[in-house]
Amino acid sequence: MTWIHVISFAAYLIFPVIFIFIIFKSRPRSFRIWLFNTILIVMYTFDLYLTGNWAIALGYYFRYFIVVFSVIAVVKSYRAISPTCTIKSKWKATTSLLVQLIFIAIFAIKATYVLKSFFIECESVALCYPLKNGNYFVAHGGKTLILNHHHPVSAQKYAMDILQLNAFGLRSRKLWPTQLKDFCIYNAEIYSPCSGIVTKVIDEYEDLTPGTMDSSHIAGNYLIISNPQTGVSVFLAHLKKGSIKVCEGDLVKENDIIAQVGNSGNTSEPHLHLHAFKTETGDPLSLAEGIAIKFENKCLIRNSTF
Repeated sequence: MTWIHVISFAAYLIFPVIFIFIIFKSRPRSFRIWLFNTILIVMYTFDLYLTGNWAIALGYYFRYFIVVFSVIAVVKSYRAISPTCTIKSKWKATTSLLVQLIFIAIFAIKATYVLKSFFIECESVALCYPLKNGNYFVAHGGKTLILNHHHPVSAQKYAMDILQLNAFGLRSRKLWPTQLKDFCIYNAEIYSPCSGIVTKVIDEYEDLTPGTMDSSHIAGNYLIISNPQTGVSVFLAHLKKGSIKVCEGDLVKENDIIAQVGNSGNTSEPHLHLHAFKTETGDPLSLAEGIAIKFENKCLIRNSTF
């Protein structure tokens, strides 16, 4: 178990369980206090549910258990409201309320920021799903930094990292995977998300052991498909060495098999990196103008499945 696993375990299990248990055991002195407790736990749970990278931490479906446990805690605390309880310290009660208000404000600001990914419209390109025959989800994706670590980079502003889930909502066949074959998405066939011309192919880097990252070749093995009619190009990265089935200059159609998912480049585990950009606007990895992607008229963000 690495320090990353320890942090994930604490953030997604230990802290939520402790917090929910405190609410569950509480005996609010009034409805007002119960209401503030409820608002806090609802916003805390909403934040975890929406922004947590659950499939990488404890499993995609575990976030539903957090919601259920939160509801149980809220109901239990409501039934335990005890107006007869005396206030031992007004200073302590005031401090507690102030802390609650601060955390509620923080979660409210964060929620507002995250919800931009749902409601703010922007220019987008319609693509086909590049992966089939499985249950896939977005580990990083969306229009804000909270949901998408690519967002500060112009070309990758709307990029997404895609992983595959098994029947238990895990992205690997082991709790702590150490080999490439442990990951569900490794070797998955990639289908062309659009029709166009293959303008760039790099297929020379080895697939790395999970946890080993090549910061000198960020994208690893990759290919770019450009559509002259729309002026938009699609970048697919971290491909398996030797799996790319197209060459520069080839014409491809939607749903043509073009490569397999690998673990080359600056990546901690096998996944498919995908982003779109306006073709003539600069470096496809950094300075180009990124453009949002829609699959079946939907913009996918973290925890979206398809």
